[in-house]
Amino acid sequence: MLTLDYNKQQFIATMTININIAKHQAIAKTWLVLQEIQELEELTNKSDAVYHLPSIPTKLYLKEYKKIFGEDVDEQYIFQERADILSGLEKKDIISFEPEDFPGRISFTVTHLYYNYYKKIKRQFKQILPDMVEQENILEWKDLKLNLSKGTLQYKNNPPKDTSPSEEEIKFLALLMRAKRIVEYTEIARELKMNCYHSGVTNEDIARNVQYLRRDIVPILESVGMTRSEIKRMIVSIRNRGYKLRTK
Repeated sequence: MLTLDYNKQQFIATMTININIAKHQAIAKTWLVLQEIQELEELTNKSDAVYHLPSIPTKLYLKEYKKIFGEDVDEQYIFQERADILSGLEKKDIISFEPEDFPGRISFTVTHLYYNYYKKIKRQFKQILPDMVEQENILEWKDLKLNLSKGTLQYKNNPPKDTSPSEEEIKFLALLMRAKRIVEYTEIARELKMNCYHSGVTNEDIARNVQYLRRDIVPILESVGMTRSEIKRMIVSIRNRGYKLRTK
């Protein structure tokens, strides 16, 4: 009976976390759209102007959207999410939306209700920002969990082990866990600010330096309960290119 109660509590806690994440994502993506609008409004300095958003966000905003939806999200999905948000704002009379300009651009004008709504979402975003940062710093791959905020690494139900997020090996692991794709040697060296990296360097030039990270992460992962065979299966070496974490 106690086990059932515990499992029920765990289920409720998980559901609560998932609901909160969904709410946070809704606020964050709305805030990003409003930031794009605000940037245009400040450039034109006219509240009654017709604004045009590109169908795909600029590089800076695209990076932020991918933090919300994941690195491997399709750009078309982001486009549709933004369009849905703008449609929702039109229903609230916050903007006047002109969808006939799809897919090349998104056109709209702001209304007198826009600025109050902007302030409201800004307040909400500030409230959830600490939780979002905390969530961004919790990385998972199957049964492996890296908490960069607390500085812990845990495998399955084994006790979490203290680790330093500033260690190159942990940075290397975090980079692979975030990317969910092949990360080339040059990108690893650049992101970790390794001494071997410089402009014009190639994968071949720095392969050996980065491979030392792959070697040195093994004892760290073993210390939390992973076997060598599990580690070998987890970190996939792509010949002459880099590494990725196995997805299946």
